[in-house]
Amino acid sequence: MVLCRSWGRENRQDATFCLECGGRLVLTCPGCQREFRREAGFCDKRGAFLAARIVDGACGGQIVVSEVVRAVGGSLAGVEFRDAGRKELKGIPGRERVYDVVW
Repeated sequence: MVLCRSWGRENRQDATFCLECGGRLVLTCPGCQREFRREAGFCDKRGAFLAARIVDGACGGQIVVSEVVRAVGGSLAGVEFRDAGRKELKGIPGRERVYDVVW
């Protein structure tokens, strides 16, 4: 069963829309166009795809990370994140903020 986050209604596992409110239970990733369940919160394939595109733009010896990695690793002792701006990454719509890791 798939639970609707808005109404708490249980829906069939293969449902695309909630039977109670009509809300979408399946979303499309803007990066890879793959469908994923709303309850997952994000496309698991996009994370790997985004990481690969960020690494493609790094120079030798440079460590570049996404906003998510900076947020998770922001409290690590001895690690500093420097804003490297918003970059266009091949196959990713829009611009993504990236950070240089200084250590």
